[in-house]
Amino acid sequence: MVQGTLLLCKPNSQNICSATAQDVRTMIIGRLLAGIGIGISSALVPLYISEISPTEIRGALGTINQLFICIGILAALVAGLPLAQNPAWWRTMFGISIVPSILLALGMAVSPESPRWLFQQGKISQAEAAIKKLYGKEKVTEVMYDLKASGQGSNEPDANWFDLFSKRYWKVVSVGAALFLLQQLAGINAVVYYSTSVFRSAGIASDVAASALVGAANVFG
Repeated sequence: MVQGTLLLCKPNSQNICSATAQDVRTMIIGRLLAGIGIGISSALVPLYISEISPTEIRGALGTINQLFICIGILAALVAGLPLAQNPAWWRTMFGISIVPSILLALGMAVSPESPRWLFQQGKISQAEAAIKKLYGKEKVTEVMYDLKASGQGSNEPDANWFDLFSKRYWKVVSVGAALFLLQQLAGINAVVYYSTSVFRSAGIASDVAASALVGAANVFG
């Protein structure tokens, strides 16, 4: 489930669309589709990590995921530096972003499905195979026992996307959506996009140094 969704969400074709766009409308459409894919992936990746990781290192792996997101932002800032001297560099930037998308698609294609999800679907043999691949043969019995003890078996009713808008979940969904909205309205994107100009006004002449400062603050802050 998670693998398939991630493979669908990664913005390979969307970034190709933006990189080869001949007008602003095409570029915006490609960027919109890529943003939707990235948004869905950003929610599914932590879920996948939490479901396949051992309890004792689950928190650390979640932190590493966020750390690498910040490192990716730093890499994006550095990749955009040639844009000042080469106005056509934006096409290359969109093209470069295809590489990690392909790597993720290849990685997820060989990654095991979430044992918890397989167990919830009643696919016991597949869940055991996934546990064996993730933790080793000696852990199969222990992890299967934990899954059964958690009460998350195949007896749960099927859910669909429309359940998110039901009365039961409406409040939770609204709060979550509002948090994402407020995060964007807080203006952090403007700070990142115009950081080079801000630092230049503060007396830092080097664009490389300005972008590195923002990226470093994002990583270590």
